[in-house]
Amino acid sequence: ISSSGVVGPNLNVALPLSAVVFHTSGKGILESAVAEALGGRFRTTLMEVDWEFRLSGGSNSGSSMSNDNGGGGEKEGDDVPSPATTTVKVEGFLSRVSHGRTSADIQYFYLDRRPVHLPKLAKTVADVFATSHPTATHARLQPAIVLLISGLQYHVNLQPDKRKVMLGALEQQLQDSVRQKCGEIMTRQTDSI
Repeated sequence: ISSSGVVGPNLNVALPLSAVVFHTSGKGILESAVAEALGGRFRTTLMEVDWEFRLSGGSNSGSSMSNDNGGGGEKEGDDVPSPATTTVKVEGFLSRVSHGRTSADIQYFYLDRRPVHLPKLAKTVADVFATSHPTATHARLQPAIVLLISGLQYHVNLQPDKRKVMLGALEQQLQDSVRQKCGEIMTRQTDSI
């Protein structure tokens, strides 16, 4: 999902004649990658998010890896962050309030397109999702999460698979910012039910 520009089939050699399970087109569009990997029908149960946060107390130099999200330059009149401010971009998809899963099997986080485990952020989103449901039955459902995060410094050399990361001092601010944005959009959806 994070490498939406990669073209190639996913072959299942357990099936006869190495049947193609799914094929990615490599369009370079996150929505297409999510629909191809998880299914077009499932994609309709997700809402798109595109947030930008300015977190204080960090540097804006990014991570130790390259930032693959491209992006344009600053426009005239934009607020230029101070050196003590980090601009963090969060884009992706979350379950709509009216949809959820009985397990947390579809919760994907990427830092600069690197797949990582962010259990605290997953819990933050799940808590907001649970409190947004009008009935207690739905409170046990887990949201599907596909979030690409860029602009943070982090340490990846904690485990050999490099999926465990340390975000440092900005982790709590990121959680609080995501909690606020999720609360806003999920409350609007709950009000419309």
